[in-house]
Amino acid sequence: MDIPLQDLDYSIPAETADLPEDGQIELVRVHEEIQIATDEVAYANTYVEDPTTPLDETSVVEPGQMGIYASRVRVRYADGEEVWRDSDDTWQASEAKDGILGYGTDIVIQTAVVDGITIEYWRKRASMPPIMYPATLMAIVMMALPAGIPCRRESSQ
Repeated sequence: MDIPLQDLDYSIPAETADLPEDGQIELVRVHEEIQIATDEVAYANTYVEDPTTPLDETSVVEPGQMGIYASRVRVRYADGEEVWRDSDDTWQASEAKDGILGYGTDIVIQTAVVDGITIEYWRKRASMPPIMYPATLMAIVMMALPAGIPCRRESSQ
C-alpha cells in the first residue's frame, strides 16, 4: 500500500528501515496547532462627583478595561492525542485602563402620600437613624417635612 508520510507524520518502523517480518507498519499521523492563551489583569475604579446622576446612584463616567497578557502555545498531536506542548513568548496585548465611576449628587425632589399626607423627599430611607444625624443635616431633613408635622429630635445630653 502506498500511503505517503506528510508533514510531521512518521511510521513504525521508520520509513528508511527494513520491512518487518510480519509486514505490519504503523502509520502515526501528527499535526500541530498554535493556540493563543490569555490572562486578564484587573483594573481599578476611582470615584468622582457626578452632578447629573441622582443622589445615591452610580454612573459610569469612563469605563475601565481589563488588561490582557497573551502567549503563543504550540501543541503537537499524534493520532489525535496530545503528546507535546510548548509555550512561546508572552506579551502584553493590552494594558489595563482604570475606570471612573460617578456618585450622584443631584437631589431630585419626589413626592409620596404617607397616611393621606403628601410629602416631598429626596431619599426614601436614611442609612442611619435620624437621632444620629448632625444638627445641620437634621435641619435639612426637617425642611423636607411638610409644615405642621412634628419632628421629634432627641437631645444628646
